[in-house]
Amino acid sequence: PDHGAVREHMKNRFQTFGLICLTLLTCVRDARAEEPLNADATDGRDEPMSDDGSRFLYERGGLRGAGVSAGLKLGAGFSQPFDDLGSAFATELEVGYLLPFADRSLAIIASGAYSAPKAEGKGLTDARLPGSAQYALTQQTAAISLGLTYRLRLPLPMLRPYASLGPRLFLMRTKIDGSAGGQAFGPNEETVTRVGLFGALGAELHFGPGAALLELSLAWARIDNYVLRDTSLGALSISLGYRIFL
Repeated sequence: PDHGAVREHMKNRFQTFGLICLTLLTCVRDARAEEPLNADATDGRDEPMSDDGSRFLYERGGLRGAGVSAGLKLGAGFSQPFDDLGSAFATELEVGYLLPFADRSLAIIASGAYSAPKAEGKGLTDARLPGSAQYALTQQTAAISLGLTYRLRLPLPMLRPYASLGPRLFLMRTKIDGSAGGQAFGPNEETVTRVGLFGALGAELHFGPGAALLELSLAWARIDNYVLRDTSLGALSISLGYRIFL
């Protein structure tokens, strides 16, 4: 065979193959250069970046754009500023709707909370009693709230302070048992409903599909019942929790 012709033929084939590869690489490079740097696509992540890279998930209406939030808070309530009740574990479930204006900084919220603070007294004296008295009291309280939450937009990565305010409905069951002069007067129970107020200050740390939160809240209602007379119900509470934006 003509080796020179064979070498020339192979050389032409390699040149053609190299030209095709170079053309393909150039097309790929040009296509990638034309892609937008910041798109609204999620790229497989829960939090797509906005045009300026600064908007949080809730500001776009959440994961599905529904503008709905759901959260759970766990903490402790301290009743001492208002009455003789003690500290107690507190839990709260919250749902909200992010209003579609002002970067969704304003939200309507509704929540249900529960706590059961206790109180006790010993060595109590009264001329109407046959001797020193003692008692143990449990105040079971379910609270239903409706209010507004405002998030303050600051140039701080991932952090949003917020404030909440609104009315709160207290549904209370008071259980008391005790004795006087060594004679038990038996258990007694009282159920009442009162309307009061609540306010909260907190901060959200945004990551994932929502935000972790730290919240300080204050609730109050006036009470003048048979067991708890001429006093007030309320608590200063501190809570940790997490909100998801849907």
